[in-house]
Amino acid sequence: MTIALGIDFGTSGARAIALALPSNIALAQHETSNTQVKIVAETNLIFPANIPVNNLASIWQESLFTLISQIPEDIRQQITRISIDGTSSTVFLCDRFGVPIGIPLIYNDDRAKEIVSSIHQQAPENHPVISATSSLAKLLWLLDTYGDSQDYYLLHQADWLGFLLHQQIGISDYHN
Repeated sequence: MTIALGIDFGTSGARAIALALPSNIALAQHETSNTQVKIVAETNLIFPANIPVNNLASIWQESLFTLISQIPEDIRQQITRISIDGTSSTVFLCDRFGVPIGIPLIYNDDRAKEIVSSIHQQAPENHPVISATSSLAKLLWLLDTYGDSQDYYLLHQADWLGFLLHQQIGISDYHN
């Protein structure tokens, strides 16, 4: 058996599920196979109401480790794969040590409105980046606000949470 842990960070809370998979199954192939997947642990938590934006990163960090600690130890010791997702286009800058710089810009933060016209000049018509809530618009706003630096990393919420576990800054997938 292979134990995989899925962690989901939403706007109001976070949840985790540990799944036992037959060891001969490739995770990407599971949807089309007839093998048995067994839920071996589940946990969730609700975020406090009205969290100040400047406290979000610390709440996310605490929540990540709380969720993992709530998985029974015998199951935690068998986990070989972890997948984390977060709210789309929730981003922030971090330094080269993974320390957040400034505040996270959550998925619906549209403070980059003034930058959209310059993006529109470069991006194809109707492209998703032509939005004040796109990750690109947020990156440009963050660089305007905090200055351009070789030591900054733009991290999606899930990228940063993954960093907290594996300590390798700047790892992402193309969705983020």
